[in-house]
Amino acid sequence: KDLYHYENHLTKFTDLPGSARQKAWEEFCGHKWRQPSFVNVGDFSKACGFHMDDGTGTLYAVYELLEQLGMRWYMPVAELGVVIPKLQNISINAQNLKKEPEFAQRIFKDRSDTSKDELLWYKSMKVGTAFVIPNYHAVGRLTFFGKEASQEYFGMVGGKTDYRAPKLTSEKLRSDFIEYLEFVNKAYPGLEYDSFGQPDGWSTMDDSDIAAGWNKKERGFYGCFSDYAWDFNMDIRKRIMQKRPDRKFLVYAYCCTTNPPTNIDKIPDNIVVALMQCSTEWMLPLFNDQLELRKEWLKKMKDGKKQLLIMDHYLEHAPIRDCPPVPVIYTKFMKDNLEAAYDNCLGYDVEVPYTTSAERKKTKSLLQLRRPGLSHLMIYLHNRLCWDRTLDIKAVLNEYYNLFFGSASAEMKEFFEFAEEVWTRPEPRELSASGGFLKQADVDKYFNILKRAKDKAGDTVYGKRIDLIASEMEPLKPLFENLKRNGGLIYGFYGDQAPKIDGDLNK
Repeated sequence: KDLYHYENHLTKFTDLPGSARQKAWEEFCGHKWRQPSFVNVGDFSKACGFHMDDGTGTLYAVYELLEQLGMRWYMPVAELGVVIPKLQNISINAQNLKKEPEFAQRIFKDRSDTSKDELLWYKSMKVGTAFVIPNYHAVGRLTFFGKEASQEYFGMVGGKTDYRAPKLTSEKLRSDFIEYLEFVNKAYPGLEYDSFGQPDGWSTMDDSDIAAGWNKKERGFYGCFSDYAWDFNMDIRKRIMQKRPDRKFLVYAYCCTTNPPTNIDKIPDNIVVALMQCSTEWMLPLFNDQLELRKEWLKKMKDGKKQLLIMDHYLEHAPIRDCPPVPVIYTKFMKDNLEAAYDNCLGYDVEVPYTTSAERKKTKSLLQLRRPGLSHLMIYLHNRLCWDRTLDIKAVLNEYYNLFFGSASAEMKEFFEFAEEVWTRPEPRELSASGGFLKQADVDKYFNILKRAKDKAGDTVYGKRIDLIASEMEPLKPLFENLKRNGGLIYGFYGDQAPKIDGDLNK
């Protein structure tokens, strides 16, 4: 079945250049509010005629048939990413095959301006959605402009307006937010859901709201604002449903609202909770209880398959992370992640490593996916699991090693298995001369394996794939040498007077 969500619901303002859309939105709603961000215009391809999130059933069937003939799309790199078998005779079995995904939501994001080849790579993995749930920092659209926005939207911290602190008890913020959502629905009709997403990175609260007891510090960083946010969420839901009882809603469990609230016994049926998780780092103490956290949310829901959406970050290689260029391989954690999700959630909204426009200009690349040689395998595996809970991961990986690396398959299997051993060590991701998950011996071993693999593959397409991986890892070679403190002496001394510590970082 083909579901063209973008064409049916999301085309408002897209005929305008990107630089003009915000002004058009402000004229449309009459307020200095930021345009909603859930419409990623860059993920619509005019050449293809569909959006990344569209449910393109006919195209899925085409890819299924081509896979039966032996084709594979492992990586969105021209000439290197696709496996094309050499067949003299092509025969296709008569068949009546019906397949449905395990999850209604299978969303992968690597920012915007996705090229045709990259879009088709995602579609070869059958990325898409059965219906649209606007998933964005909706409250943050009102607070985004800081001093230019209504000051009643913000809290006071230490006697000053804090533009990082949305004042969720403010009647002005609540009433204006409902008005904002009404304009969203006018611009994008036919959508069933409203998003109550909190501002991105929110971690500060108004002094008077703290005095009123809303900052539950005893619940820790990931739960201290949960009750505060859910008081806001439930009030907004109630007011909207008085006029539109059929509406459905998405709320965030993210940052200081990650843990379930204590002031709500059961999440209403018409609310989807978008729970932020980081499965790439489940080996670390900070994240290794996330499956248990998922269970706590499910206890408050009538049906997790309709109410829980997992937002996962595979962003280790994005510019916002300081991850060394190593393969981020975590097949066991990925299997645990998906097995716990079957029958318990709507699916996944995954952010993957992305490049900046400056990087693309410098390299003259159209790719959004950053370091595709190091990033592609887990994305491929995740999407296979989204369609088949009985998937034999070992068999899929062995097929990948054989088809993608040919005569060097044994060496590349050794490479990726070693990479998983390194990445899943329960040691800090931050590296220093004395600590961290990665060691100098690991770097030496990585390149030793890659050299042996390249010697086997030679100057073939298999060798070129190995070369791409090695080139992306090249910055590792001087890494530990650069970590050594060899820049001369640093002199210290006692001051005549004790320093005045007043928190003024401008000094």
